[in-house]
Amino acid sequence: MLLSLLNFASLRIFVTSGSRVSISYTLSSIYPNPFNPTAQFELVISRDQNVSVKVYDVLGRHISTLHDGPMVANVSQQFELDARAWASGLYLVQIVGEQFSALRKSLLVK
Repeated sequence: MLLSLLNFASLRIFVTSGSRVSISYTLSSIYPNPFNPTAQFELVISRDQNVSVKVYDVLGRHISTLHDGPMVANVSQQFELDARAWASGLYLVQIVGEQFSALRKSLLVK
C-alpha cells in the first residue's frame, strides 16, 4: 500500500458547504515526468458530471482533447498523453469539471 501511495502522488480536494462535502476529486501526478513519448495520469470524481481534459503548450495553444463529456463517479479514469507527434517542451493538462478545475505540467523530452 505504501508503494502505491508513493507512485500515485494524488491530490484529494474537498470543498464544504455547511457541514456536508459537495465536491471531491482525486488526481494523480503525470508519470513519468519528464516523459517520452507517452505519460499517464488518473482521475476519480465523487459525483457524475461533465469533465473536460485538454492539453495545451506553453504558448496556450490547444494541442489535444483527451476527454470532453460525462464521467461516472468513483471510477478511476485513466488518461494517456501520446506525444509522438509533439515537439519537445512543457505541456499543460487542464482538467475542468462542473465545479472544480486543476492543472498539471509535464515535460516532453525527445
